Amino acid sequence: MNRLKMFFIVILLAVISCSEEEDTKSYSVISTTVKIAIVNDQGEDMLDPQIQNHFDENDIKVLHKINGELEVFSEGLLDASRGFKIYKPYELGFNEQYLFCLLATDPSYKTGYLDDYMPIAYIQWNETDMDTLQCQYQETGAILRTVTVWFNGIEKWNYENTYNNDPRLIEIVK
Repeated sequence: MNRLKMFFIVILLAVISCSEEEDTKSYSVISTTVKIAIVNDQGEDMLDPQIQNHFDENDIKVLHKINGELEVFSEGLLDASRGFKIYKPYELGFNEQYLFCLLATDPSYKTGYLDDYMPIAYIQWNETDMDTLQCQYQETGAILRTVTVWFNGIEKWNYENTYNNDPRLIEIVK
C-alpha cells in the first residue's frame, strides 16, 4: 500500500512540475527611455512654458505604426500614460532644462525575442511638426537596454560611445 501511495505521489509531482515552455521572456532591468532636450536656434528651451512658441505639453502626441496605421499611444496604467513625460529643470537631478522623456517601445512590444525589433516612435509636437525616434535594443541576460538612438534617421546616441551611467540624453534644435 505504501508503494502504491509513493508511486502516485511521484507521478503527481512529475505531472505538476511539467509545463509548456513559454515564448516570452521577462527582464529584471528594462531600460528603454530616451531623454530629449529641445532648444531653438537661440538655445532657448522649447519645452519651457515661459518661452514664446514653446511646445505645449497638451499638444504633444506620441504615435506608433500598428497594422500600417499611425495610432496615438495611450496606456492608462503607466505613469507616462501618453508615452512621454516632461520633467522640469533639476527634477531628475542632472537636467538644467526641461526634458522630454520618451518611453521608446511601442504597444505591440512583448518581452521576448528582439531580433530585428527596432521600434519607431512618431513624436507630433503640434499640428504641423512631427519627428521620428528609433531605437535598437540589446539583451544581456535579464537586462534589456537601448544601445542606439536615431532621431529623424540620424544616429544621436550610441551605448558604445558613452559611459555606463550616461543618462541617454540627446539635444535637438528645432
